[in-house]
Amino acid sequence: MADRKPRKRGRPKEAPTCNCALLCEDVLVSQARGKHMLHGVINVILVPQLPWVVGPFVTYVRISNVYPKQTIHVSFERAEDGEKVFEFAAEPPERPDQLGVYTFVVTTPPFRLEQDGRYIFSVRSDGTPLAESPISVVCLPISGG
Repeated sequence: MADRKPRKRGRPKEAPTCNCALLCEDVLVSQARGKHMLHGVINVILVPQLPWVVGPFVTYVRISNVYPKQTIHVSFERAEDGEKVFEFAAEPPERPDQLGVYTFVVTTPPFRLEQDGRYIFSVRSDGTPLAESPISVVCLPISGG
């Protein structure tokens, strides 16, 4: 009878976790220390009329347990009906930091807003939400006079 070789069982992959997902006006990277400085974290977008084009902005995401070839999806959609304003996919940087955290700093091109109200900025992996942030769009018409 032939000896059976035991099957190698890999550890199950841990689900990705996101500890920060923000839409910002800008993100600066310190050349001396490698730190990220977030400027203008967005929770409200004010526009003088609708439709209106806003941006560009910067998407800042810190995520753990990401594996090679795993894609992260970032989207901005209306909370009322789920209509996407924008969505893009991002692959993790080549290497995480010393703690195994990947940091994405991605320029988000200008986008058009058609309605005011509540929107959801979200980060997903394989369709599973990792982080969601509400952002309000408010139309404040400029009065001439």
